[in-house]
Amino acid sequence: MQQPQGYDQAVSISECVGSLLDLSVCTRPDIAQAVGALARYMAGPTKAHWRAALGGVRYLTGTAEDGVTFGRSEEALIDYCDADYAGDGTRSSPQRSTSS
Repeated sequence: MQQPQGYDQAVSISECVGSLLDLSVCTRPDIAQAVGALARYMAGPTKAHWRAALGGVRYLTGTAEDGVTFGRSEEALIDYCDADYAGDGTRSSPQRSTSS
């Protein structure tokens, strides 16, 4: 990897990973795990970490149309809830949590 004179690789990697973290939080949750794992190594990044960061950028380039969008949509949002009233078939018993 050829770098220009005076190029600080650690700054560039941390800037790249920081931008990937912003994307993972805001619009691209599909990269959150990979970017979070990569961010753990920013105190002492290596060329392998730089290659991994660039791999994330290449992935984003190939999936540019994917992501979370905000705005109106004609699609209906359907939600489900799995509430079983504390595991009891009847509601006569006190409602206590069955998980510990």
